[in-house]
Amino acid sequence: MQVTGWARRASVGVLGLSFMAVLVANEAIYKGTISAVDKARVQVRTIDDAGKPSLTPEWFAVTAKTKVVRGTTAVTFATARIKTGERATVVVGAGDEAGVEWVCLMHPETPRAAAGACPICSMTLKSRARPAKAAEIRLEAQ
Repeated sequence: MQVTGWARRASVGVLGLSFMAVLVANEAIYKGTISAVDKARVQVRTIDDAGKPSLTPEWFAVTAKTKVVRGTTAVTFATARIKTGERATVVVGAGDEAGVEWVCLMHPETPRAAAGACPICSMTLKSRARPAKAAEIRLEAQ
């Protein structure tokens, strides 16, 4: 049986949609209230599905790829002017979760995924917490 061009494109489309569903399923979503903001991070006091707030707020790193949406309008992180007390939803993509990274005290700009020696000066690397990277920050319209 010969597969026509239309059937081939349809099967590729179905595969593409199922791949997108897998990507969406691997996202982590955090809802809560903004408790702090700085140049490259936001801190959110998250709430669970039952509405109970967490005891310790979560930090989320903001990168050049982070999408910020206020209401229905996409804005840049700098122009979003996020304020403490605002309600927010933070989406973290698969692989960008919080964790631990290893850094040299003299060269913190060169983090590593595992313990070892600094590639620049050979000092022993120390562990530090790595915040999750926000793929998207959704803010309620004010």
